Amino acid sequence: MRIKKKELEIALSKLEKVTEPNIKLEQYTTPSSIVSDILLWANYFDDVFEKSVCDLGCGSGIFAIGASMIGAKKVVGVDIDPKSIKIAEENSRRLKVNVRWLNRPISELNDTFDTVFQNPPFGTRLRHHDMHFLEKALKIGKVVYSIHKSSKKVREFINRYVEDLNCNITNIVTMGFSIPKTYDFHKKHEITVKIDVYRIIRGD
Repeated sequence: MRIKKKELEIALSKLEKVTEPNIKLEQYTTPSSIVSDILLWANYFDDVFEKSVCDLGCGSGIFAIGASMIGAKKVVGVDIDPKSIKIAEENSRRLKVNVRWLNRPISELNDTFDTVFQNPPFGTRLRHHDMHFLEKALKIGKVVYSIHKSSKKVREFINRYVEDLNCNITNIVTMGFSIPKTYDFHKKHEITVKIDVYRIIRGD
């Protein structure tokens, strides 16, 4: 299915966001510009259209809904937060896309998918929580697109982690991630942090 980046980005930008984010879950909204870039990049590698897709830790469902718009044949969004799932369900109804939403911990997901998308917690509140997401994603997905902080130290750690799981990083793309003032401790109206988006394939 052909869809222009601007068309996808505009549609995703209109989705309702999580209005009461939970700091313990490190909930941040992924910008629609980044999501559309990642999804269309993934589609270039033939990882979305007519594929089974999972949005792990889906929040308001932006990756899942975008994948469905591109033409994924099966899409599942998973999140432990019931408020997020409720918003995701409403978003998918409004855009009239078919997504299966699951309100459960990622540890309880045992389905398998062609492709997994995730913007996991950065692990600042719960140490290495991002790695728990990555390990799960690589167990259930043949290809994983995962967002992490951009730094030499993080890259080296993820490289070792992925190698230990017999998987392979094929590409890393660095982007600017805009974070608006979300929590009370945020002092600035908005900040931009560098992120790395990893494309990882499982070595079966």
